[in-house]
Amino acid sequence: MSEGESIPRWIPPPKQEGARPRMTPMVSNTLTDKRVEFVPKEGNTVRWYICGPTVYDSSHLGHARTYVAFDVIRRILESFFGYDIFCVMNITDVDDKIILRARRNYLLKQYRESKPSLEAVLEDGFVELAQAQVKFEAKKAMLEAKVAAETRSGQKKGLEEEVNGLVYKHKLVEAQGAALAAAKAGEIKDVSALLDKVGDLISSKLDGEKGGDVRDQEIFRAHAAYYEQEYLEDMKALGVRVPDVLTRVTEFMPQIVTYIEKIIANGFAYATTSGDVYFDIRAFQKDHAYRKLSYNAATTAEQLAEGEGALSSGDGKKHENDFALWKSSKPGEPAWDSPWGGGRPGWHIECSVMASDVLGDTLDIHGGGIDLCFPHHDNELAQAEAYYGHQQWVNYFLHSGHLYIGNQKMSKSLKNFFTIRELLKGGSTMKLSDDESITLPAYTARQLRIVFMMHEWDKPMYFSKDALDIAVGKEKSFKEFFGLVKSMARDDVASVANTPQAWNAKDMAMNAKIEAAQVLSRSVLEVFLCMYTGLFRHICLGHGHGCKNQGHSGAAHMSRHWYGVATISRLLKITSLFCKRAL
Repeated sequence: MSEGESIPRWIPPPKQEGARPRMTPMVSNTLTDKRVEFVPKEGNTVRWYICGPTVYDSSHLGHARTYVAFDVIRRILESFFGYDIFCVMNITDVDDKIILRARRNYLLKQYRESKPSLEAVLEDGFVELAQAQVKFEAKKAMLEAKVAAETRSGQKKGLEEEVNGLVYKHKLVEAQGAALAAAKAGEIKDVSALLDKVGDLISSKLDGEKGGDVRDQEIFRAHAAYYEQEYLEDMKALGVRVPDVLTRVTEFMPQIVTYIEKIIANGFAYATTSGDVYFDIRAFQKDHAYRKLSYNAATTAEQLAEGEGALSSGDGKKHENDFALWKSSKPGEPAWDSPWGGGRPGWHIECSVMASDVLGDTLDIHGGGIDLCFPHHDNELAQAEAYYGHQQWVNYFLHSGHLYIGNQKMSKSLKNFFTIRELLKGGSTMKLSDDESITLPAYTARQLRIVFMMHEWDKPMYFSKDALDIAVGKEKSFKEFFGLVKSMARDDVASVANTPQAWNAKDMAMNAKIEAAQVLSRSVLEVFLCMYTGLFRHICLGHGHGCKNQGHSGAAHMSRHWYGVATISRLLKITSLFCKRAL
């Protein structure tokens, strides 16, 4: 490709000759920043890869939003548009977060079993607290200096958000410091109770001292397996269908090594003397477009560090933004054999390999949360295109929007999240203001699905008690509606022969409203990936007319409008809101 020649971010897939006529869905494609026609590569088959969870902790409401959104979209594609979906999802079961959490949990368990005295816990806790304070102040000063020096608005905003996140995280450390102070003052006397409050500080200290001694790889595998099982149970509880294929990183190590070897052979990656392998972004950019998804977004150091992992050294990089394909393992980290020595995959390479292995050189759809857009998904695209030597690995990229609690993005690292289990079980605490909190009741899976469907799936969503209350009300209305419908249906055959069936002006008016609601619902389904908020709103519209119908004319009137009820039922079944098999 000649210098200066434009490299397109997206190439529209060609329409298939002789394909059967169908309504064409419009999809909100991150590769284009707009709605485009959806055209599968191979006839009626849709090859779809979804980024699954990194199983180091319990799944939270942000996960629920993403996977419920894709579940609804998958159901609409299959049940309304008639596509044959082949859905693959990964489980990331080896990652720096998993390594650190598993290792620290193991060391903290040993620490508890050693039955330390209260004085020993206080000493260890205050030592780690002091170090955490020093690290926080140094990093905060560094970031604030960058904010002051930055003149680009996008970069400045990103740095300011990074400072805010750092301060928020440090408040969690300060809360542990307060618990230590309370124990020192004699307000907390039970060692186990104190460790429940300051376990993160103690386990961090233990990891720094003894983390390298943890050599049993089963410790890491058992940790990941526990949270994988919990995630799958949570998805079942929410009515989210399982993928056709579930892939785990630890089961694809030979394929990952082979994939990396080919990228190196193609000239887009290099190995270092320390046993790491990095993707060469500058070499790739000579004839490929990089950052197709986030081309106009600012980059923060936090994003780059998140992508590389907390245990990465970065030694031997040619350029700052090159990213790891393979990471050499240090003592206390799981390792697999490779031509570069014992190590493990970088975060991004796993999805490129597993999706390619099952789905091939072109994906119709790739989906995930918007927080994965950069660097994870941009780097996935680069790796696959470097491997295959072409310009487009994914035809349509779908990203679900952020979920916010108050003005803060819900995040495990910030610990401002509700787990799925907490909301389904009840008893979790929601902070309404600095001075007010409430205890949430248990919510049903249907109510949570309704909460998500009341918002545009690819836009930011602000989670609140008000939204939950509205969902509870919607579910109640639908239950009452279908309860009345069932009651009338039981007597319908007997009543039809004895009641007038000729339509009057009220029938005509109501029928016009039902047909309008059907048209609106169908049109929203046709652009389902853009606004399924509208889908739910128009389902509600059709449901409302049905209720009015029952009120003014009873069973006789209802007997003349069963097809309107059937339409509402079908739409609700497609989205699985009222489908017993799903919920």
